[in-house]
Amino acid sequence: MERQPIKVLFLYFGQPRMIKECMPWHDHLINYLQSENVEIDIEYHLWDKYFDRVHHQSSPSEYIDVDCDELENYLSNSRPCNIKCNFYSYHIVDLLYNNIKDYLNHLFFHHRFSQTISKGLACKNISDKYDVVCLFRPDLIFNPNYYSEFLNFLSDYSKEKDDNILYVNQMNYYIREGLKIDDTRLFGKPNSLKTLYDNYEEKIISYVKNTKKDFIEQHHIAINFGNFYKHNDSVNVVFKNIKDKKPYKIKSSIARPVQEVREYLKEISADSYNEVDEVLTYFLHK
Repeated sequence: MERQPIKVLFLYFGQPRMIKECMPWHDHLINYLQSENVEIDIEYHLWDKYFDRVHHQSSPSEYIDVDCDELENYLSNSRPCNIKCNFYSYHIVDLLYNNIKDYLNHLFFHHRFSQTISKGLACKNISDKYDVVCLFRPDLIFNPNYYSEFLNFLSDYSKEKDDNILYVNQMNYYIREGLKIDDTRLFGKPNSLKTLYDNYEEKIISYVKNTKKDFIEQHHIAINFGNFYKHNDSVNVVFKNIKDKKPYKIKSSIARPVQEVREYLKEISADSYNEVDEVLTYFLHK
């Protein structure tokens, strides 16, 4: 008997850096999952500008504006599933900063907290119809050699009834730095993600006001969910590592925004998607 389809939301957050170059790889993954009876919707919740790391040394605070209408049209054209796009102004970050400006430098706050704020915006109105929500950065390349493990994880997790568990791809605990969690991929039920990021503004303000400045400065808040949310007793979310479940492995890499990588991606044909170990190694050294 054919199993019921798994309803999955790919929920993207953050800056739209390298989004066009990486989109074909995401569609390749989506096409595979759809062929295995997984129903997928996509929602983009992105900033309307991005910080291009290529220019980091010469202009560390320079952001590049995005033509949101053009990008939405590009992202919606000939895609394998339903698409929704929302773009947000960094003015949202500035408004929140006004509440803690006596505690942190403005530029530092932008770099440390804008990604968490973007996740909060993305998770605000998740529909309960999904069995699994995958929260991703848009500049990822997924290794096709691990697609089957991705599918098995979705199938297994979709059957879980506990909605306070969030799975991450990497999680380590350090005595000095506390819990560090990979911030590029997060997997949960709709309710677990909404619980985690509900009232994110108040949680960020509480964290900043009740944490020593030197402790905040030695962490990147986006990858320290455990340290961040321990300041709010109402958050009842348990983090688990994907590899502890079966174990499963969902292997991916960030596409670094340098010209060599952009050109490399353009040259890769669809027939090359299953030969990406060399490509991923190339990315990791950029």
